[in-house]
Amino acid sequence: MQGMVTEIQRFSIHDGPGIRTTAFLKGCPLSCPWCHNPETLHPQPELLFYPHLCIACGRCIELCPSHHRLDGERFVHIHAECSACVTAADECPTGALRLSGSLRDSDELADALLRDRIFFEETGGGVTISGGEPLAQSAFASSVLSRVKAKGVHTCVDTSFGLDYESVRPLLEVTDLFLVDCKETHPDLHASLTGVSMDRVHANLEQLSRDGGSAWLRCPIIPGVHDRTDHLEAVGALADATPCVEQVWILPYHPTAAHKWRALGRPYRYEELGTPGAELIESWAHVVQSKTEKPVRWSGALTEQPAQSGR
Repeated sequence: MQGMVTEIQRFSIHDGPGIRTTAFLKGCPLSCPWCHNPETLHPQPELLFYPHLCIACGRCIELCPSHHRLDGERFVHIHAECSACVTAADECPTGALRLSGSLRDSDELADALLRDRIFFEETGGGVTISGGEPLAQSAFASSVLSRVKAKGVHTCVDTSFGLDYESVRPLLEVTDLFLVDCKETHPDLHASLTGVSMDRVHANLEQLSRDGGSAWLRCPIIPGVHDRTDHLEAVGALADATPCVEQVWILPYHPTAAHKWRALGRPYRYEELGTPGAELIESWAHVVQSKTEKPVRWSGALTEQPAQSGR
């Protein structure tokens, strides 16, 4: 079985317990404007162009003059895809032009993920399938995790739960933990920001509880969007009322995705935001914690902390 994959990230500490190796699948039905992995949204391969890495060698123009041109002293990639563009990315000497997304066999991908098995055993880590949206390639993700699980390795699926539960079922037997993104708790805002109904997410969490699954809620907090008391309290209430949810993670905004949006030729509305400070992040966690007995933690670029208070 084959699936569309963008990359493998090793030694990850934010994609589940312990040290993990994460595979990012391509394609997502949501349209979150703050997406940290915009190169995974479209289901097909895409080209990213980083002008600051370009040395103006001209190789891309030789290979595909239709989609590359000289603008003064700078080479410009026009955002269109073709086989010649893919060749240009493969032959770009500096990585200024990069291809995001390639078909990989499930067995081959599983073997690549299992190369870090010694680190999983020493830290209680494992393999995580992320994206994009793994549920959009549910059968492929299940095939990969079946091979991983057969080796006794802990498995996670990082998902928005924005698709029907039928896409979850193939993963139930091979997934130890679902990392479920809680994008927004106001129904109208959830629909307008993500393009999908919040009701579907809640229904999937309820069904996962009935099926005996385990989940962590992961909540991105974008200043000016999610840093509302009503939202933070609703996150805590949702966790408290949902049996499958074991704990909540606050994921504060950081601007590292901005360069990816630019490389894809797309505007990014949050580029001017700064990274929230530790004191502010902890205050958000305390509000969530006030509505649940379950652990609330927050993660940043270098730190992970419990909220340190209960209801």
